[in-house]
Amino acid sequence: MNFVAPQSMKQINIINERSNEYFKSPGSVKQCIKAKREGRTSTHYIDFDNITIDPYQTEDIVYLYSYYINEIVKQNSVDFLVFIDKADGGTVGAIKISGAISMQTKIPTTILRMGKERPSEKLKLPYENSYRNGLKYILITDHVSGGQEVLNAIKAIKENGGIVTDVVTYTSEDTLNVKNIEDIGVHFHTIKMIPLDLNRVGISISKAITA
Repeated sequence: MNFVAPQSMKQINIINERSNEYFKSPGSVKQCIKAKREGRTSTHYIDFDNITIDPYQTEDIVYLYSYYINEIVKQNSVDFLVFIDKADGGTVGAIKISGAISMQTKIPTTILRMGKERPSEKLKLPYENSYRNGLKYILITDHVSGGQEVLNAIKAIKENGGIVTDVVTYTSEDTLNVKNIEDIGVHFHTIKMIPLDLNRVGISISKAITA
């Protein structure tokens, strides 16, 4: 990839509009069998692994994440970007582009391994426990549906003495209630609203899932 960051808001807006088309990629919209079985309203998700196969699409997505992160750190400095290594064995998620985002933002990255049992093993850092207290993090993920995974991640970082200031996700449900997240002092940012941004490019959720 030729990482030449966009230099204007106009360029960012062009990338944002262009990236809506990436939801048309085969296998991008999938049905969540577990959600359907549990009777949840939202029974679909965006397969981030599929929309980041193409290097040009991935580059645009990295730019969008980086823009949001850079806007956040203009107001408050952070020590790390933390990416969730998901415990359910599903999609790899945003962790696959963590290095590229770090290159763009010049912020170190670390991994939150939710599958580990001991709190000290969950957060992968080059520091002993006593040096972890007070470190500030932006939590990065690919998709937020109900928000519980994010709350669990925030709790795990707190158990390691850290502070999550913001959450940045690529997609979230347009019906998502983020009050539980914002009530604990964490700012929530979503780049794409689903299915709103799919509808803008003529994608029907039901048709996309069966395609």
